[in-house]
Amino acid sequence: MGGPGIGPGYYVVIQEHPTEPRFGLDVGVALSLGSATHLAITPAPPPAIDLHGRAWNTNAAEMAGITRRLPVRVAIHASRLITPA
Repeated sequence: MGGPGIGPGYYVVIQEHPTEPRFGLDVGVALSLGSATHLAITPAPPPAIDLHGRAWNTNAAEMAGITRRLPVRVAIHASRLITPA
């Protein structure tokens, strides 16, 4: 459980591998086709897409830079996963 004089306790850590690239769009981005499985490349970017200072629809490297996502790490304290005896 952790506490004064005991230490912080135990955590379960779930994380994506930091060197494996992951690409995608944020959840709030609405695609024009509703249930689309891909993003249509148009002359102008869809609303709510952060371009991260890159140019839209110029080359593959710029598009990869726009859609690249940072790895995620979640730490859950063990006391949230078990019930006290």
